[in-house]
Amino acid sequence: TSANKKFDLLGLILMVVGVSALQLFLDQGNQKGWLDSDYIKLMMIISVISISWFLFSSFRKKDPIVNLSVFKDRNFALSTLSLAIFSGCVFSIITLQPIMLESLFNYSALKVGEIMAPRGLASAVGMAFTAVLMKKVGVKPLLILGISLSALSNYLMTHFNLTTSTGYFIWTGVIGGFSMGLFMVPLSTFALLTIPKKLITEGAGLFSYGRMLGTS
Repeated sequence: TSANKKFDLLGLILMVVGVSALQLFLDQGNQKGWLDSDYIKLMMIISVISISWFLFSSFRKKDPIVNLSVFKDRNFALSTLSLAIFSGCVFSIITLQPIMLESLFNYSALKVGEIMAPRGLASAVGMAFTAVLMKKVGVKPLLILGISLSALSNYLMTHFNLTTSTGYFIWTGVIGGFSMGLFMVPLSTFALLTIPKKLITEGAGLFSYGRMLGTS
């Protein structure tokens, strides 16, 4: 970096305040009744103002704290949006299923852990397979397969009822976990494939934030 390059302190403050307020809004909104809570309303207002000001400031400055021009790359922008949506769908299930199993099925915490663990193991196996398959079949077929298996897993979950067996919970989780490995690894590669090398750092950070935002 150039010695006379001015540090974007305002951009940093706006980014930290805006993102923090947005995370609090998303994480605590359900617990506090969303817009029935003055606290949640305040977090929403702060996040909207701070993030809007940050975006406006970043696009006008020559050397912003985060180079948002990376989103001009259609490939990166669509990949980040896809990751956020995918994370929102998948991680909401991972969060809610243990609560369902404990409250409606009266499973112990240990039993719930035994049911949920195969999903994580299947995800690790999917990631291992993906690293090999990407060299042979390419990225796009794996993305299609991953999202298809995820859709299948979610469809099978629509048949959950109070008589559902433990084995059914496990196998739907295994399919869903395996699909995560097949989808998220190649998507990470695909997202950074066409952006300039000088923007790789910003791209990787923003891509990861897309996952975090979707999860929240």
